[in-house]
Amino acid sequence: MNLNGLKIGHAQDYNIKTGVTVFLLDKPSNCSYLVCGSAPALRDVSTLDLDTFVSKIDALLFSGGSAYGLGATNGVMSWLEEHHKGLDTNYRLVPIVPTAAIYDFNYGLAVEPNADMAYEACNNAIGNNYKQGNIGAGTGACVGKTTSYESTNSGIGMNQVEFDGIKIVSVAVVNSIGDIYKNGQIIAGAKDKNNVFINMEESLFSKGVSFNLEKNKNTVLVANFISCELSNHELAMISKMSVSGISRAIKPSMTMYDGDVIFSISMGNSIDNSIDLMKIGSACATNIEIAIQNAVKE
Repeated sequence: MNLNGLKIGHAQDYNIKTGVTVFLLDKPSNCSYLVCGSAPALRDVSTLDLDTFVSKIDALLFSGGSAYGLGATNGVMSWLEEHHKGLDTNYRLVPIVPTAAIYDFNYGLAVEPNADMAYEACNNAIGNNYKQGNIGAGTGACVGKTTSYESTNSGIGMNQVEFDGIKIVSVAVVNSIGDIYKNGQIIAGAKDKNNVFINMEESLFSKGVSFNLEKNKNTVLVANFISCELSNHELAMISKMSVSGISRAIKPSMTMYDGDVIFSISMGNSIDNSIDLMKIGSACATNIEIAIQNAVKE
């Protein structure tokens, strides 16, 4: 996998089981988003709304630590300012760094990533850094979260697709309440004492099966990095189409207890009116599905 203009950096603490993943962009880039869960932990995301002044971002950060982990953004902003990147306000550069976080306190110690860890991730950022699994923001991730059954360790997954001269890299930090599916089979999720998947979706409707869901402690964070130039409105439509990738790979998904969010970022330099948005949106959905599966496979 390789996408010009994108550098990915991870930093983590395996003792407390949390971490961050930063996506550094060579140039300010158009970005849009869609919140498709009901319990998100976000920072500086509303600046990307279509009716606001700011349309481009300098970096994107995924973090552990729930809402506390959003403070790690300051480390990325400091690093970017030192490297002369950010919105020029005449008096000071203000880097635009939307951030989304997962809840991972139940897996490790109840300690969040801080600004120093995010700064370290920036120093670690390189091209072709497509490590997957138990790293960065995925360090404390797990899936199939209930208080009655054993969850499966998860992490961060990625996938790339290329067509018509366009490259798309999709990244997913998978910390869902639901099970992960591939080819119709559960590959990760809640397990009983015999290490057998309980099939959470079926169990919701089964008499005699009871479990307590881990409420408000679940999230899937997704980012699509697209090599062509797209407007924020087009990116918003692509994020909306991408939702089906989550629903294909996770059941149940996007629940009232999940904080799922999808970012779509344009990495191109010039407008191409021949671009097929339907193709791009469909490709992103499939890419996300595979990235989610890769997060639990590695």
